Amino acid sequence: MKNLLAFMLAPCHRELLFWAAALTAPVFIDPMKPHFSFCLFKNIGIDFCPGCGLGRAMALFYRGDIAGSFLCHPLGIIGVGVILFRIITLIYKAPGLTGLRMGEYHG
Repeated sequence: MKNLLAFMLAPCHRELLFWAAALTAPVFIDPMKPHFSFCLFKNIGIDFCPGCGLGRAMALFYRGDIAGSFLCHPLGIIGVGVILFRIITLIYKAPGLTGLRMGEYHG
């Protein structure tokens, strides 16, 4: 277990973990309730931000509300695809991840 943790926290795998977390975080967001925002513009009082609504759009897409997702942010669905593509690319290129079966680790 300790070797697996060291393997996943290696510098070449940190980006993979970051994008995996970014892809799964909207699953836990209730898009209809107000929540904390990391948006710099929102936190300093500026109403318009081109990125706001992206996480909510992804959360609605995960729940099957494609029209609502598009209304929150037109790039939400595309964002899911781009992040998935990046994760697949990182898995394919990551040293030690290709050629392994599920649950197998050779460290």
